[in-house]
Amino acid sequence: MSFTLVDVDAQALQYVRERLIRGVWSRWFAERRNLLHLCIGRQQLELEPQHLIYSSALLITSTTHRDAIADVDLLLLGLWRAFNSRQFHTSNPTRGLMDHLLDWRLIHRDEADMLRLAQAAGFAPDATQCCFESAGVNLFSVSHANQPGLTRVC
Repeated sequence: MSFTLVDVDAQALQYVRERLIRGVWSRWFAERRNLLHLCIGRQQLELEPQHLIYSSALLITSTTHRDAIADVDLLLLGLWRAFNSRQFHTSNPTRGLMDHLLDWRLIHRDEADMLRLAQAAGFAPDATQCCFESAGVNLFSVSHANQPGLTRVC
């Protein structure tokens, strides 16, 4: 198994590199790229077809559902078989702190938003699951292409 890490933050990539070198993974690649620049074509990244794409808040900066769908469509260009995403949930108990005190205004989404985004990106209506981590801040959505009626993964 191999995987590719893509991040604009060189320190984040170095952090992961240091841990992977000590681990069991033998085939991995780190690419320093700006995902938004990849989406709009300012940067290029040649990838083989991917079995899984995991996004930690890739869609958080998109202000509309249409923008978020365009981000995913342009970035992945039909390479996915599965797409996992983490978003901040609308009931995030730290949202007030983030929005007002830290002035860190992120897009928050609920389960219905994530299901609509997955369908608009081409996933079947019953091919997406949503779940939370224990603090209730993060909403995870898992979508699998051509696999409706999934076994519960969350």
